[in-house]
Amino acid sequence: MPTTYDDDHFLLTFGGYLVNGHESWQCGLRYAAPGGLPDSAFEAALGHISMTDIYTIARTWMQSATSGAAFDQWTTLEFVKLAFLGTNGAYKADPIEHRQKSAGTATPGNAQAPQLAVVVSLSSGTKIGHANHGRIFLPLPDKWATAVDPASGMVVAGYINALRTSTLTMLNGFHGEVSTVEAPTTLSIFSPRTPSSSAALVPQHKPVVQIGIGSAVDTQRSRRRSLPDGITTWAPYSP
Repeated sequence: MPTTYDDDHFLLTFGGYLVNGHESWQCGLRYAAPGGLPDSAFEAALGHISMTDIYTIARTWMQSATSGAAFDQWTTLEFVKLAFLGTNGAYKADPIEHRQKSAGTATPGNAQAPQLAVVVSLSSGTKIGHANHGRIFLPLPDKWATAVDPASGMVVAGYINALRTSTLTMLNGFHGEVSTVEAPTTLSIFSPRTPSSSAALVPQHKPVVQIGIGSAVDTQRSRRRSLPDGITTWAPYSP
């Protein structure tokens, strides 16, 4: 059974590299239009959306100088891409993109650990049914790995607030570019039917009405598992 979405939509992806190009990062956001919008409306919107403007919004976020929202110089933004997808998740038109390298502004001596990330949670504001919770993984901002309250073990509130503010500004900026007269789209959470889904699952989507960033630094398990141990010298053990 193939993956099936309940409606056509836009997929906006953006990403780059970590630790001077040794690791990559990428985020994806889905934008739904009013149901039943013809392909021609999406295609007309693609002709009017400026990927240069979308890149500028993402670059402003990446190059924030605010403590807690700043990224180190080893973290880069390399591209933004917008695709028109059908209900089968495949392209219905050629995607549009902008590629350019921009680095973070913080200049620490060392980069952040690439397997660590910050989770931005997207919420529909309800718990009924499906398509209520989504998430994107952001690169770890500068000093987040050490900005931990020793009493709670959680990241300090000031850093969380700063990153939430800058990320919300970015998402609002994306909306202003991706939503057009031809295709008035809204950032949404999709719950598709996948090969592992129950046969009774009905694909659906809901608009995002709130975002949140928690106080725990998360681990990108796939990245963590793909990293080699990096052992160069073994210490003899003979008790």
